[in-house]
Amino acid sequence: MSEKLDKAALFQKIWDSEKVYLGDRYPEYGKLVIRGAAVGAPYDFDNAIGYIVQIREKRGAYGSQMYLVRHASGELFTHENMSFWLLNEEDQDAAMSFFKVKPDQEGGDTEYSILSNEPKVGYIIPFEDGAPTSEFQNYSMAITTTLNR
Repeated sequence: MSEKLDKAALFQKIWDSEKVYLGDRYPEYGKLVIRGAAVGAPYDFDNAIGYIVQIREKRGAYGSQMYLVRHASGELFTHENMSFWLLNEEDQDAAMSFFKVKPDQEGGDTEYSILSNEPKVGYIIPFEDGAPTSEFQNYSMAITTTLNR
């Protein structure tokens, strides 16, 4: 079976398996999470599963946390206004085998920047007054009214 099929099958297994919803809790550094679906974003192993390398409190859209997440490809992405579920131990081990960068290869004193701005060291970065927040804070709504007959 090819790696792509293996990843697709593992993603389905992870989707179907028991996971822990994190809500307002933060995962232990290096633990794999799966994010909730996001409009317009691909939802597969490579785009929905990763480990969080840094959390910037209240820096995301609508005052949410901004999560810096390492994906299997090795790329680092920011996720805002997002829900996460912690993978169970069996799925943690299986999924980590596809990651090009492992948690023990970074963390601790690693400095992370967003768009080459605001370099920070540490796992949880508390909000500071005056710190920049997300530019993605648009909100739109459509209301349709119909006549009852």
